[in-house]
Amino acid sequence: MKRAAFVAAACALVLTLPAWAAEETPEAYVGSAACGVCHPVPFLEWRGSHHQLAMQPASQASVQVDPSAATPTIAGRPASLSGAGDEAVIHSDGGEFPVRYVFGVSPLQQFLVDAGNGRLQGHALAWDSRSAGEGGQRWFDLTPDVASDDDVLHWSGPAQTWNFMCADCHSTAVTKGHDPVRRAYDTSFAEVSVGCEACHGPGAAHARSPYTSEIVREPTLEVCATCHSRREQLAEGYRPGADLFDHYLPSLLDDGLYFADGQIHDEVYVYGSFLQSRMHAAGVTCTDCHAPHSANLKRPGDATCTACHSETADTRYPQAAGRYASPDHHFHDDKTEGARCVSCHMPARTYMQIDARRDHRFGIPRPDLTRALGVPNACSGCHAENPVDWAIDILAERKAGRPRHWGEVFDASRRGKRGAASEVFALTQGTGMPPIVRGTALASLAALGGSARLGILREALQDPHPLVRIGALRGAAGFSSAQRWYLAGSMLDDPLLAVRVEAARLLLPMLDGVAGKEKARLDAVVGEYEQTQRLHADRAEGQTNLAILHLARGERDRAIAALIEALELNPVWVPAMVNLADLYRATGRDAEGGPLLERALPIAVDSPQVQLAYGLWLVRAGRPEAALAPLGAAARFAPGEASYAYVHAVALSSLGRAPEALAVIDRAVETIPDPQLLQAGLDIAQKSGDEAAARRYRAQLERANQN
Repeated sequence: MKRAAFVAAACALVLTLPAWAAEETPEAYVGSAACGVCHPVPFLEWRGSHHQLAMQPASQASVQVDPSAATPTIAGRPASLSGAGDEAVIHSDGGEFPVRYVFGVSPLQQFLVDAGNGRLQGHALAWDSRSAGEGGQRWFDLTPDVASDDDVLHWSGPAQTWNFMCADCHSTAVTKGHDPVRRAYDTSFAEVSVGCEACHGPGAAHARSPYTSEIVREPTLEVCATCHSRREQLAEGYRPGADLFDHYLPSLLDDGLYFADGQIHDEVYVYGSFLQSRMHAAGVTCTDCHAPHSANLKRPGDATCTACHSETADTRYPQAAGRYASPDHHFHDDKTEGARCVSCHMPARTYMQIDARRDHRFGIPRPDLTRALGVPNACSGCHAENPVDWAIDILAERKAGRPRHWGEVFDASRRGKRGAASEVFALTQGTGMPPIVRGTALASLAALGGSARLGILREALQDPHPLVRIGALRGAAGFSSAQRWYLAGSMLDDPLLAVRVEAARLLLPMLDGVAGKEKARLDAVVGEYEQTQRLHADRAEGQTNLAILHLARGERDRAIAALIEALELNPVWVPAMVNLADLYRATGRDAEGGPLLERALPIAVDSPQVQLAYGLWLVRAGRPEAALAPLGAAARFAPGEASYAYVHAVALSSLGRAPEALAVIDRAVETIPDPQLLQAGLDIAQKSGDEAAARRYRAQLERANQN
């Protein structure tokens, strides 16, 4: 599901030096105007930037629309804007919503409207601020696929709530200020937009004593990544210079966020792409290409790239030397769009209807992967009139054969292809592989089974990069409690919060299984994990995670209450439906679980978890024949996960359909030689009198256990 995202905004700035009180601490913020007094050049570069315009109170200067332009319908209902400046109001859904802030300046402006109780919502009525010649200067609907106000992506829903979806990145030093009792917000910030101190840290002490008080002078990639990444916030109060992973948990290359080969799919905001690149591996940083204060490119067009990728390369990166600005390299006439570096190496994907964003993995066009994996490629992006084989043939003529790409391994794993497990094992140990790729491969081991992964994960947990350690912890899901503790017990002492809370997630089932000092260590880190989720108690996701924590502590009533609250916050949040149905089963209220699962099915029809839960509910309800369809669907939707095939096979066997059960197991073990699956096959074969199949499973089981 796409997460709503918003772009930069317009603001006006008062160029006066604010006074600050004598009692202020070194942590105090003074505002960008104070910085500009002593640093006028970078300050003026910052003014007018997307950072400075990230959010601004509605005013005559900031609302840059033509109110007479025709407006679209939003979710099938009329919408319009009246008034100007700070009196602007959006009329929609039978109500009037005052515009409090403007989000965006280019290519669009979005408007934050007052929804009551301190909550601001990003309205779907947006202004295309591009020129008329570019198709702009018009109103448009940000969510044209939303048909009604009960859609999760409707502008009034949680996906568009500024307080937790947008504020942390569009303002400086945000405190959400959520009151769970009143379901209200008192959100505050040090500066309305992304100011100097967002990147350099609080400046009060430096402003008082500029020669004796230090400030972060050269922000690192991690400072940029706090916003320019797809991540989960773990704690408020990030300050430049702190470790990113003590406040945020960046995403791995997860299915749905990235294509199998690492290209951007959903809105992922640069960091995860850049970590894949050879440039990142070589030490290139954001500010090698982008001016730090304006965020514009330092050089126009291809000059950004040829500053290093030329015959007179930057001495810091001698490996980049070569003749690239030539038809011999790019195969196009020099003055055409196809000759631009970004056309081939940074293809764009459009979000929010009109916002084209370039991929920062700096990949090489691979039309062969389009044919093999169904991923996009830059050649076909421009030459859509030609079949993909046309591009494959041209590159084959001009370039040597391409090596196997790790995306082929991820695709095999996602699809549950035969031999995927061994290839993923090899990828996790690949030398020179980007840590984000290794971490993703390690996380995928959870679905592949096999005892061989234990040693691989144990070694990976010692890796210096936190994304590798996090991936290894996720890969340990499915192990027994003793094996989990063997792997993750030491990670409770990891120096980074993101790694510790990942270990806590994995070890939650062991809260009652350890004692003494080990119990104290686990309780302490689980407490940290609880705080990260209480930060998100205003979201269905946070309430669901808190419910799982309550359940691990034996607090069933609190778990049920948290899941009910999750569905109050987001009535279409499927994980809460599935977990609540399971809790009803465990507390003797199983009849109440079926309607929840039936409500979840049309929302997440391709979810193996929902199909499995519904199938098992049908079995408990005395309808085993009806259960076979959802149980079979669960196995199809998760071909790389042994547990779904196991349940489907056992259900078939229990109905006397042993040949079909063995066929399910045979298909699954082609991809996943899981001992539990093979043991099930052996048991079913013996019970049904199929001695040939029994001998085959016995031999396979011996081989699997040896590995």
